[in-house]
Amino acid sequence: MISTASCLQIDPPPGLAPPGLAPPGLAPPGLARTVLFRTAEDARLSEPTLEGRPVDWGSEVGQRLAQLLVPSTEQTNFSIAHEVAHLRHWDFLYRPLLAPLTLLLGYHTATFVPKYVFPRRKTAGFALLFALTLVVYAQLSSSIGRWQEHRADRTAALCRHSYCLGGIESMKRRMLLDSMFRKPPSKFSFQNFVASLSTHPSLDERLKRLEDLLIPSADAE
Repeated sequence: MISTASCLQIDPPPGLAPPGLAPPGLAPPGLARTVLFRTAEDARLSEPTLEGRPVDWGSEVGQRLAQLLVPSTEQTNFSIAHEVAHLRHWDFLYRPLLAPLTLLLGYHTATFVPKYVFPRRKTAGFALLFALTLVVYAQLSSSIGRWQEHRADRTAALCRHSYCLGGIESMKRRMLLDSMFRKPPSKFSFQNFVASLSTHPSLDERLKRLEDLLIPSADAE
């Protein structure tokens, strides 16, 4: 566990709703979801739009947005440690192996099982079982990917106290950017369906797990 006297507090600009439960993997118009810039000037030159209009960088909201788009040293350190953790755990191997193995097993199952279970409907049986294989693959890929992301977050956060704070700051900033650039999708939208199959957990879930690594110090009591 990591001890800290206080957690980071990142507040939205006036007039904007606090960050909500935005689904992972969905990019706002004209700006990739995880894009960050070296300087505020770089952010201005990217010319993102807010609610369909160019950002007024001189306004309070524009200045806050420029601040959010430039990562702190702690954020950068956490991100690097997170990616190194993926390499250390060989996380890049599972997708090249999982896809062919799952599909190969599914193909042979869909080829041979209908001969005995659906002898008069072999084609329909093959289609049904192979479709089921694709569903199983999507769920396995999502579950394994999310577990690996949480493990990489934890590994990075436990490297140093400042890395954990950087991870918390990163999640809060990204959630706030989500609230600025996106409207929450409806409950049964295609966006939520895509998010349910994402290999990345939601930002609020990642944030909670990182905050669980922090314990109040005696100074905070």
